[in-house]
Amino acid sequence: MILCLFIIFFVLLVAIGGERGVNGFFTLCFQAIMLILTLVLVNSGLNAIVVTLAVCIVIAIVTLIAQNGCNVKTISAFVAVGIVLVMMTLFITQITTRAKIQGFSSEQQEISESDGFLDDGSLSMVDIEIAVILIGFMGAIMDTALAITSAMKEVDHHNPELTRKRLFSSGLTIGREILGTMINTLFFAFIGEMLTLLILLNKEYTFVKLINSKLFVSELLKILFSGIGSVLIIPTAAVIGAYCIKQKGQALES
Repeated sequence: MILCLFIIFFVLLVAIGGERGVNGFFTLCFQAIMLILTLVLVNSGLNAIVVTLAVCIVIAIVTLIAQNGCNVKTISAFVAVGIVLVMMTLFITQITTRAKIQGFSSEQQEISESDGFLDDGSLSMVDIEIAVILIGFMGAIMDTALAITSAMKEVDHHNPELTRKRLFSSGLTIGREILGTMINTLFFAFIGEMLTLLILLNKEYTFVKLINSKLFVSELLKILFSGIGSVLIIPTAAVIGAYCIKQKGQALES
C-alpha cells in the first residue's frame, strides 16, 4: 500500500510539476537520507544540536539551489535561514531547558532497553528535543525566505531605482501577505498530528491536568517555536535580500 502511494506521488509530481517536480522528488529523497544520517550520527554519541544544525544547513543549501539555482535570491535566502536557525537554537535551548519538556511523558511508553532506548545517559534528551523542534520548522522558513527574496528580486528588476530601504519595505509587505497562510499551515499540521491524542487525553484528564501535562506543553511549545521562527524569517530575509540584491546591482553598474 505504501509503495503504491509512493508511486502515485511520484507520477503526480512528474505529470504536474515536470522538471521541477522531478527535482523536488530527488530533493525530498536527499532530505530523507540526511535525516537518517542525523539519527546515525546522534546515536553514535555526537552532539545532537551540532549535528542537526550542520544537517539543516546542508539541506538548506541543496534544497534552495535545486528549487531556484545558484543566484542572489538563493544566497540571500540561505543566509537568512542560517541566521534564523542560529537565533532560534539559542532561544529554544533556553526555553526547553527551563520548561523541562525533554524526554518521554508519562502518557508515552516507558523507556527500556527492550524498546531500543538507552538508559545510561549517553544521549541528551534536551539536545534531542531541540533538534526535533529545529527540523520541524526548517521547511517553513526555507520556503518563506525564498518566496520573499524571489519577489524582492522581481520588484528590483522592474524598479531598479528603488533604494535599499524601499526594497526592504517591499520585502516586509510581501512577508506579511504570506504570514497568515504560513502560520495556519504550521498550526493545522501540529493540530492534525495531536488530534487523536487530545481526544484520548480529554477522556482521562481534567482541563487543568491536560494543560499541565508534559506531552501537551511539549507540542504547544513546538507550535509556538515554529511560529516565532516563521515570523523572524520575514524581516531577516527582507534585510539580507535588500542588501544582497542592491549590492549585486551596484557591482554590475561599476
